[in-house]
Amino acid sequence: MNEIEFEVGGKYENMKGTYEVLSINDETMQIRWETGEEAVTDIDFQRRIIERMEFEQNQLEKKKAKKAKKAASGGRVKFEGLKESDFSKKISGTIWRRRSCLGGSVKVFSESDRFDIKSWSIARKPMIQWADVKHRNSDIFSYQGKFFVSLSEENLYCGYCIEHSKKAGNNTGDWGRFLSWLMSESNEQHLKELAFDRNLMICHLNKDGEIAWKIHSTDKKWKLNKKGEEKVVDSLPEFLKTVSEESRRVDLQITKSMNKKDVVAKGANIADDISAIFESLFPIYEASVAEGDSV
Repeated sequence: MNEIEFEVGGKYENMKGTYEVLSINDETMQIRWETGEEAVTDIDFQRRIIERMEFEQNQLEKKKAKKAKKAASGGRVKFEGLKESDFSKKISGTIWRRRSCLGGSVKVFSESDRFDIKSWSIARKPMIQWADVKHRNSDIFSYQGKFFVSLSEENLYCGYCIEHSKKAGNNTGDWGRFLSWLMSESNEQHLKELAFDRNLMICHLNKDGEIAWKIHSTDKKWKLNKKGEEKVVDSLPEFLKTVSEESRRVDLQITKSMNKKDVVAKGANIADDISAIFESLFPIYEASVAEGDSV
């Protein structure tokens, strides 16, 4: 791939949409989106976003080709999209969580042959979770890292989740391995860029399933929002380490929120959007599963 060279007046695209370069100054440039919003941003940062988008588009095209081949052989998953009635705290009468529906249509692809990832619908919850078959342990599944999709009355949430228990004996090594991965400066920076690029939030859910606090990525910083108050978090791994060392329950999600109207309009293609989010977060899942726990 040739290195992208930005030019004043040139138009490029990131996850927020198409933008025009207004000026270039050494390592930064001023850009303006079609909405009129302007920002000063790092050139290398925007270059990495474009390269990542091109890579993910290539991967998506390969996946679609595989799905088309599977459909031609008679193994097509019959998923036609989510309905407005699916967006509810109740699951009675719904089928979207089945492996023959959204559960099987969303694929967690990886270049590694190490994983065999399948979906499970979560009892009495509008939620599906995906995990490696051999790593999954039904007794401690709540405290293992996995991918998820959940619905509220207005939104779809999808991403990676992992829980830390108050009782040390309940915790698997997944939480520790996740934090160890995040302690790497380059990994934290990667997640920071990914969260900004894809508008992901990192949040903790209380016992009622409501967001207790959430962290967003700005261009260069983490910002914590708790009870309406916002402050900068210098180090995400240190913040999470402190929370977990206080023996507090942490129900952590790295998640993308999608509006119900947009999801319904996407039809069956929403499965590809969810797959792309999972794929972008795959390095985190891979790091949280110990060698020897899987193939």
